Amino acid sequence: MEINLKLLGEELSIEEIIYLCQYYDNPDWRVWGNISNSISDNQLDQVLNFISERELKKQKAWFDSATQDEKDGLFRSSAIFNARDHWFATIFDVYEVVNNTGDFANWGIDKIRNSSPINYAIEEIEMRLSYMKEEEHFYFCSGSKHPFSMCFPVEIKAHDTVFKSALHYLVYEKACLFLDRDNMDSLLSDKIVLQDLPRINKQIKYYNKIVWNMEVGGTLRKVLIAKFTQNEELKTALFNTKGKTIVLADVNDNRWGVGLTENDLRILKRATWQGKNLLGELLTVIRFEMMGEY
Repeated sequence: MEINLKLLGEELSIEEIIYLCQYYDNPDWRVWGNISNSISDNQLDQVLNFISERELKKQKAWFDSATQDEKDGLFRSSAIFNARDHWFATIFDVYEVVNNTGDFANWGIDKIRNSSPINYAIEEIEMRLSYMKEEEHFYFCSGSKHPFSMCFPVEIKAHDTVFKSALHYLVYEKACLFLDRDNMDSLLSDKIVLQDLPRINKQIKYYNKIVWNMEVGGTLRKVLIAKFTQNEELKTALFNTKGKTIVLADVNDNRWGVGLTENDLRILKRATWQGKNLLGELLTVIRFEMMGEY
């Protein structure tokens, strides 16, 4: 069948649409370019809508017949694609913004406000900048027995189960992100103890660093909010730090802590910290949000 493009009506028949689709499917995109320039915008919309519906039907047919492993593989591939090609501010980017370092050195708050996609985090950025002053006071915490530790034993209800600590919950969320179903199942059992978590954390299947760096900030925030809203004693302990910035004093951790002990005089000033204190800063922000004041 051959159709004269000049004789096409504004409302295309299904036969005419299918006829035009053959040009869209041509490996040489110049062919489709010539055709699309030869028809009206309304005719073009009809063809593109038909193609979109056709592709959705193909995807649904594949999905309906795919195995769980195939579906999981598609999900993981999509997550990696989004992490690489759809950049947005991570917990590490927010740190650089408020500390005027890295890719965000000398940006200024006005540039941040007008820059997508960082501007969605503007409230948190402004919140942190408001208390990072010369007269800033600190609350130091350290050790697994401290209530603010991720390892502190506390019940957190989520996913129709009860996790034994914030770290249990966080590692489970990490396994969920990468659809590691074996570890997801094991982490829901009562048999997993704190000593098992470092090993499981390192052995999460299908782990991708780019994806995790993009998601870890939001995931950790969800875990900590659950921890402190579900347990009144811990919430009271958090609120008792009002007016102070929480600092994780861990000489072995320069990412989530400051890389210093409480007895090290360098811990008394931000300028001499040896780490980012990401956990301490997030705890401070969450408390700020829950109380409505620093």
